[in-house]
Amino acid sequence: MSNYKNLTDKQLRIILTNLQNVFEDENIDIDYDDDIFEPDVLSSFDSVLKYFGIELNNEEDYTYFIGLCRLNKNPEGNIIRPKLETYEVIHEEEVVEYKTYNFATRINSYIPLNRNNVYSMGSNDLYYYYEGTLINESTDETESRDDTIVSVEKLKRFD
Repeated sequence: MSNYKNLTDKQLRIILTNLQNVFEDENIDIDYDDDIFEPDVLSSFDSVLKYFGIELNNEEDYTYFIGLCRLNKNPEGNIIRPKLETYEVIHEEEVVEYKTYNFATRINSYIPLNRNNVYSMGSNDLYYYYEGTLINESTDETESRDDTIVSVEKLKRFD
């Protein structure tokens, strides 16, 4: 368990207000999935949260605070905490060997995942599709060296 999950509403309210001020100063749209995992956005979280003694280490940590910001645009009153969900990402890779590999990866996230924010995660070293489970391999005759996210599906939780 990370040290931020037991923070009080009052503590989270102060953190959220600081984050909102930084987002406004740096012109960051917390709802824009394409750039949400870009280094400048992540460093904004890091700088504010480090001040409060909180260090974010992985996508689950970052998505908790992204979800928290999205759920609490006006942090007065009770703070709404995001719920952890697990997603299966099917990522297809076309390789030089003229084969196509499909990988399934389960990602824990406090925000809904979609192709855009999963690509952002991957381009910023928070997601590596090839660390998932190889679920399909087929031989192609193309020379394309491309990869694409085929699907992002939320899995049912059995808590």
